[in-house]
Amino acid sequence: MKIYTVLHFELECGLSLAFIEDSNITSLKYYGLKSITPPNAIDKNTIFEAASLSKPVFTYGVLKMVENGLIDLDTPLSDYFQYDDVKNDQKLEFITARTVLSHATGFPNWRQNNELIIHFQPGSRFSYSGEGFVYLQKVIEKLSGQSLEEYMQKNVLSPLGMTHSSYLSRKPEDNKAYGYDSAGLLTLKANAASSLHTTVLDYAKFIQAIIKNNGLQEKTINEMLSSQINVEIDGPICICVDKCTGTLSPSVSWGLGWGLQETTNGISFWHWGHNQGFQSYVAGFKNGGAILIFTNSDNGLQAISEIICDITGIEHPALTWLNYT
Repeated sequence: MKIYTVLHFELECGLSLAFIEDSNITSLKYYGLKSITPPNAIDKNTIFEAASLSKPVFTYGVLKMVENGLIDLDTPLSDYFQYDDVKNDQKLEFITARTVLSHATGFPNWRQNNELIIHFQPGSRFSYSGEGFVYLQKVIEKLSGQSLEEYMQKNVLSPLGMTHSSYLSRKPEDNKAYGYDSAGLLTLKANAASSLHTTVLDYAKFIQAIIKNNGLQEKTINEMLSSQINVEIDGPICICVDKCTGTLSPSVSWGLGWGLQETTNGISFWHWGHNQGFQSYVAGFKNGGAILIFTNSDNGLQAISEIICDITGIEHPALTWLNYT
């Protein structure tokens, strides 16, 4: 089978793959190994690091708080929480939950030398930032009186039946896949900021909730999947104006927590994940279809691009925008 050939000769690890059709999970497939030494096959309960795919699930949790009136999308986060990581910058007063979830805070993806800087006026343009999500996490923890794990388990993961998912790190003995770098070497480094550990089946249940408006009101889901800001054609990270062309992508934009792309089958919501040793990609349509691919490899998105094209028969502009070639 071609998927296995791609994995065996390019990834030397494995993947979990799920299909959703007509809002139903119709197929789960598993290829390759969760660990090379000792050799153990991936199965339906294999846990992957979701990496940045943690962000849409967290967004869902934030929007539940919005619906409950505990936080407003457009109220400055500084009204809820004093963020001492940013010093003497009035632009902090313009950062809201909306600018965080649409990656328009002006924060870098990750700070350098422990110094967190707002590089441009919040809300004015897009630049992908994990730092913004860390800030919003602190706000949610204060407002809920719970840790991130406690809040997400109670309000998102457990209600959606995501029984193998956690924002706390899992160990290989818990049936977690080992991550492998581009040379096939084992990596076991944790990333606390992108910390959702999940299975492809659990994440498919989350995608079903988005498609079926499960757990959130339809108007909330519609806003989540509506374009909030245009993105530079140069790719996700575009902090410094002089390093960007200023040209906007004609087919990729950002909603709340999700990327959006225009395909020949209509608008698709999508996201990717990339921790060391793990790469993944999810794309769904509100008409009820989706594909999810999780890999335990630093080569994963190269294979995913080929697999997506072969299986869906349509181009995904997001994969070109990400430039994993």
